[in-house]
Amino acid sequence: MGAVGRGAGFKMLVNGMLAQTMLMFSETLLMGEKMGLDRDFLLDTLPALPVAASFLGAKAELIRHGEFEARFPLELMHKDLRLLQRTKPAIGRRLRRL
Repeated sequence: MGAVGRGAGFKMLVNGMLAQTMLMFSETLLMGEKMGLDRDFLLDTLPALPVAASFLGAKAELIRHGEFEARFPLELMHKDLRLLQRTKPAIGRRLRRL
């Protein structure tokens, strides 16, 4: 990754994408069900769309089988999202100088 800290920064970025992806998948699944769409149809179709992250197929199967155990503790995801939020102003200042 290069200089000290870049690996940790990259991990924050990846976890930020993961959080956003899981949020949108769960909200889309719930909204689809509320619209009357079949849950199995949604679990089969949404992860297969070209705009879907590749790991969503595995997540869909866990949901289908009622397995909702956290694979990544929410506290750690919150930590990474807070770090991203705190980092954003410093990055914005650097971009304005360019």
